[in-house]
This record gives sequence, structure tokens and C-alpha cells, in this order.
Amino acid sequence: MQLPEKNESEKMTMISRVNQKKTELQEKAKALAGQTDKVILNAAVIVGALMLTFFVVRSIAGRSSKKSKEEKSGETTEAQSPEGNEPSLLSTVGSRIAEGAVIFLLGLAKEQLTTYLKARQKENENPQ
Repeated sequence: MQLPEKNESEKMTMISRVNQKKTELQEKAKALAGQTDKVILNAAVIVGALMLTFFVVRSIAGRSSKKSKEEKSGETTEAQSPEGNEPSLLSTVGSRIAEGAVIFLLGLAKEQLTTYLKARQKENENPQ
């Protein structure tokens, strides 16, 4: 099947339109790649914060569950304070620092997640 012959001006017009569409598509692809990079970075920050929070909470909870198991089995250690049930100053300070870190990381994760969700909502409202 042969296309009808067209004059040179029509060919040049079509070629310029094709080139214009090609550059538009390339620009959209670059913008989409940039947005994807931002989304991946935000997701990595959120996941990292949540993982760190999980490990901090798990380590705190793990220590307390070990202590409760030892108390249930009736074993005593030399590391216990003389009063018996009162935690040492070091463990109290450590748990407070860990709680502060958990609160900070959860706040950071919340902020990143909120920013990401707002950006997604704007994208959904204004598709281009």
C-alpha cells in the first residue's frame, strides 16, 4: 500500500509535529521519572523510620519480657536492684530515651506519609 504523494511543505509540517510530540513525550517521561524518584525516596524514609521504631520497641519489649520470665521462674540475678522490683536508673533513662526516639521517628514517618499522600491527592485531582 502506497501513501499518496504529498508536497514538501506538508511533509515538513508532519515531521515537525512528530518531533514536537516526541519532545513532549520525552519531557513527560523525565517529569514522571523525577516524581518516581521522589516517591521512592519518601517511601524509603518512611519504611526506614518504621523499621527503626519497630526494632527499638521490640528491643525494649524484649528486655521487659525477659525480666518477667525470670521473675516468674523465681530466678534472681545479681544485676537486680536491692529493692527487687524497682528498675535501675540506667534502665529507666534508657527506656525514656528509647521512648523519645520512638515518638520522634513516628512523628517523622507521619510527616513524610502526610506529604506523600497530599502529593498523590494533588496528582489525582490534576492529571495532566
